Amino acid sequence: MQITRRLFSSALAVCAAPAWIMRPTFAKFDQIWGAIRWDAWWGGSRDAVEAQKGLWPRKWQFRAPAWAKSDGLDRLAFAPTQESMDGEIQAASEAGLKYWAYDYYPTDVDHDFMNALNFHRKSKIRNQVNYCLILQLGHWGGENDYKSINGSIAAFAMDDFYQKVHGRPVVFLLWNPSVFATRFESETAHVAARITDLRRQIEAAGSPSPYIALMTPNDAKTMKEIGADALASYAVGPRMGRTPMSFFAYDRYVRKRWLAQLDTGAQVVPTVMTGWDMRPIAENPPPWYKNAVPENAETGFVMKASPDGLAEHMRAGIDFLNDHPSQCREKLGLIYSWDECSEGGNVLSPTLGDPKGRLLSVLGSIIK
Repeated sequence: MQITRRLFSSALAVCAAPAWIMRPTFAKFDQIWGAIRWDAWWGGSRDAVEAQKGLWPRKWQFRAPAWAKSDGLDRLAFAPTQESMDGEIQAASEAGLKYWAYDYYPTDVDHDFMNALNFHRKSKIRNQVNYCLILQLGHWGGENDYKSINGSIAAFAMDDFYQKVHGRPVVFLLWNPSVFATRFESETAHVAARITDLRRQIEAAGSPSPYIALMTPNDAKTMKEIGADALASYAVGPRMGRTPMSFFAYDRYVRKRWLAQLDTGAQVVPTVMTGWDMRPIAENPPPWYKNAVPENAETGFVMKASPDGLAEHMRAGIDFLNDHPSQCREKLGLIYSWDECSEGGNVLSPTLGDPKGRLLSVLGSIIK
């Protein structure tokens, strides 16, 4: 066959392209990938400011959302606007993200941690990115008010851009062993009763029963006893001692965690990790995080992923869903994170140090 100049140039372009953009044009991509949001940056309450202080030092300001303002000293101002949210929606959509998983906070805990979701719901382009909720076990209220919280979640689930799988609204439940022991007396039946009520309220609002993924490492027994549908993880944060971990080693560590979840026989929603670096929190912990791992203040962190490194890890997550269709039936995946700027770092969201969001171009070349 005669090789034309055009064909030869195209071949050279493919050979020169980074590994993360070499994807077959005929591939059908039907997986649903979303990213976790924790939105202390969108509020001005005492708790929000305590969280924001971790990013005030100049050496950490580059990790703050791109719309934050620096005074050139050890101080940041967080004044989000509708334009801020619309920009994030557009960036996430262009990268191929299907949804954000928002940490849910009842109004009596700290309402402005939900400000970002409020901006999202008011946006004229809100349907470009769906959303779902992450309910923390400790935020489910007491015995007398959990039903009102379930009612609130049911109302959110009726939004036309709430993320669903086969028509079922997705709800993540973030497990907390300490809360389970104290508030629920280590009785799964108590949690199961609340899940039953949540299902009842969502169904009463006119929706199919929710798809509930329990965020706990590999406890399929608890998952079944409380009536959840799948296992998931919020994040995979290794206890690594005083030696920084390469992202290559971290990638392999996270993959082993996925396999451990598979070994339980449960349905699995894997979490791909963009990074883990708690040094801002360890150096300036908010009141609820005083037990941050001390060594994270200096050397106990995962080194920043290169674009190719993150692409390889993301592709592993995609392959995981493809390779295990019987235990990943919903083809649902999570990415940690969109904006865990102080805990995880190396986030997908555009930041002061990376206003264009370089990881989003990597992500878009793979999942869009």
